[in-house]
Amino acid sequence: MRMFVLLFMFQFTQVVKENGNTYDTNLYLQKKENIKTSECQKRQKTVLFIGKKEGKYGKVAAQWCEYTKRRLVTFGSLSECPEETAKQSEIILIQKEAVASDADLDQVLSYTNQGISFVFCNLPDVHTIAMCVFQNGIYRFGLSMPS
Repeated sequence: MRMFVLLFMFQFTQVVKENGNTYDTNLYLQKKENIKTSECQKRQKTVLFIGKKEGKYGKVAAQWCEYTKRRLVTFGSLSECPEETAKQSEIILIQKEAVASDADLDQVLSYTNQGISFVFCNLPDVHTIAMCVFQNGIYRFGLSMPS
């Protein structure tokens, strides 16, 4: 009989404990409202890469864009890139091989005058660097040397 009483006491407390717990509910949970994101946050920033997409600089640019949550658009040369795409990009990453002619330098100069930032993945030729013009505290690429 004692065993029956002990068994009943321990089993009864276990049943009450299981039925009375609220482990699966959160008493502090509040209903959250949907937060509307602004148009600036919805629009993804675009990075333009001019060069070999399969090369080491193209792979690094792709990893950087993935890490910073930017959209990467790639073209083989500067002349292939549509002007609208370049104007909409936040920054242009460019390989030295993509600046092959004076026409490309003129295009780089026009983009910098429009406020588009350029990052050269590797240094261009000495000829290109020699044609760099210092204007208003900024080095700009151009065809004429400062006088």
